[in-house]
Amino acid sequence: MNARRITVPLVYVADVVPRGARNPREACFRTETAVEIRTVSASELDVAIDVSGDHLDPRSWRRYIGFEGSLWLPVELGVGVPMQQDAAIEAIVSGARSLGNKPNPFLQIGRGLRAERFQAARPIEEMPLRRIQETDLDDRLARAARVAADLLLVDGDRLLRRSPGPFWRCGRGVRPFIVHPHFDLGAAAGGDVQIGGAVYFGIARFEEVLEFAADEWELDASPDRCEILMPDCVPDQDVLVAARAVANFNAIQWMHMVAGSRPGSVVDVPSTLEAAGALYGRDPGELSRGIRFFPTCPGMQAPTPEGIVAAVDGIRDFFAAPVETEIAAVRAVHEANRKLFEESVGHHLRRFELYERGRARIDDVPPDLEPVLPETRP
Repeated sequence: MNARRITVPLVYVADVVPRGARNPREACFRTETAVEIRTVSASELDVAIDVSGDHLDPRSWRRYIGFEGSLWLPVELGVGVPMQQDAAIEAIVSGARSLGNKPNPFLQIGRGLRAERFQAARPIEEMPLRRIQETDLDDRLARAARVAADLLLVDGDRLLRRSPGPFWRCGRGVRPFIVHPHFDLGAAAGGDVQIGGAVYFGIARFEEVLEFAADEWELDASPDRCEILMPDCVPDQDVLVAARAVANFNAIQWMHMVAGSRPGSVVDVPSTLEAAGALYGRDPGELSRGIRFFPTCPGMQAPTPEGIVAAVDGIRDFFAAPVETEIAAVRAVHEANRKLFEESVGHHLRRFELYERGRARIDDVPPDLEPVLPETRP
């Protein structure tokens, strides 16, 4: 397989001691790295999932392409308007904020930095520094390579990007229907999949979403259908989606609020926050700043099954246990947050226990879609 080699600008973070100063501070620096984007022939691609039909709003129609065991979608300027390859490459190499109608993933591969800080960053060699203590450059270079691996140049002037595929969304008073996360399983405001009262199941989990919606909210079956043509290309990311719904923005912030006032806690808070951060590709320090605007990190390494379970169990146990402090205000805050947690996350926990905990203990393999295929055809 051929590849096109391009140079990508990056911003990374370093703890440095400026010349004339004594204490380290965090600063952003600019660099660039070479990455390779694979090129493929259109004849190597085929439709893996067809989401269309008279029962669906045409704006929801999508055809997911299957290639090398993954799903892919074209990078677009708007729905049905593909971005030309030259324009896409120019956006990447120039450090543009957007790639098509989505944020440029190469600008979001490290600690939570807004895209506008990219333009102000300078090479570290140009800065008057006394000492460089630590940087996340190596991690960012590895993530940039993984982001590039999620892109495909196709003859015919298209750029494809790896996609998690369509999902079933269900919630109180709303029958399951199909949504399209496009390229990211974002779990907070601004993400492609918003985790709140709704529950999301992968497109292959048709029977499970119907069962859960009926048991949890007494909802009828959905009229939506899709056609799965290449089952081996359908990823199974439900374990991660369900875990993020439990270890969500509010839960993590509540834990930070009272963690320092809980001596002798039954939960190892630092380890729980580390496991929760891995769900989003971020370190615990970033979680304390909030993940609302930086829900997931492109190019992140997949969390381990053990880490996913540890994050869910740690968050659950933290709110299940009474706060161990004599400070009445802290106890009151924890009790209020515990009630909110139970109300907003209870159904996500039940879903995790019913369907995902067992799957988190096995290797990531394509799901068995045979029982689902007849149900998912229009």
